[in-house]
Amino acid sequence: MIPRALRECAQWVVWKTFIKRQGKKVKKVKMPYDPKTGKPAQVNNPLTWGTYSEACRAAYRYDGLGFVFTADDPFVGIDIDHCIDDDGRIREDAQELVDRFESYCEKSPSGTGLHIIITADGLKDGRRGIRTDDIEVYAQDRYFTVTGNAILDAPIQNGQAVLDELVSRIAPAVKQEKKPAGRKKAEPAVLKGSDEKLLEALFKQKNGRILQALYNGEDAWTGDRSRDDLYFCWNVNFRNGNDLAQTDRIFRASGRMRDKWDEVHWSDGTTYGQRTLARSYNKR
Repeated sequence: MIPRALRECAQWVVWKTFIKRQGKKVKKVKMPYDPKTGKPAQVNNPLTWGTYSEACRAAYRYDGLGFVFTADDPFVGIDIDHCIDDDGRIREDAQELVDRFESYCEKSPSGTGLHIIITADGLKDGRRGIRTDDIEVYAQDRYFTVTGNAILDAPIQNGQAVLDELVSRIAPAVKQEKKPAGRKKAEPAVLKGSDEKLLEALFKQKNGRILQALYNGEDAWTGDRSRDDLYFCWNVNFRNGNDLAQTDRIFRASGRMRDKWDEVHWSDGTTYGQRTLARSYNKR
């Protein structure tokens, strides 16, 4: 049931569910793995993905298959949470989106949510993805679990017009504050060899699975995006002796990077990223 357009891309991973407990809260984290090596996959590193056939061959050791969205492919995923009740009825607003997109749609692994996959040029304001309480939309640097449990076994269709309308309704772009003269937005970072070695060591720590999920863009520690940014940076700083330049570079190359990192949030001109790095400094 999985569309051929996806099966022909070498952007497949496998995933396994881990339970994370924080006090009385229990959170399920779906960790992606490279189907070729069994090592953790990274959503911004094609060397850690595989073909559909490779993922299928490895799937028996994991909980399912996943597809990575990138800036170079035409695919966009829409994830609608908790929209199918115990009797299998789809919530009215979710069914309306399925009908309007007229594109491939399947049930999530839990059977209570829907994944719609379309083709589009992406989000018009340049965002890589958006999140609300019920709907997530991702165009790159994210992976979707793929079940093949289709409720609409249709070809993947272009849904740009409906996507633009959906995004403008649920998460309109926020006008950024004007940055002080002379401040330039940094280019996306490229990991150096030393960065990759640090990440490899980081992911082998006792909390390595959580850090890998955070690096991939999941809010896997507290569930709060800002607090998880801080926790991730704190762990990197602990490893590199507070080399804030390296921590900034690693963050920018991760799935956590978003426009907010370079936005001015304080009256002295300090950006959200600068303040997060300062707060994550390890005082030993």
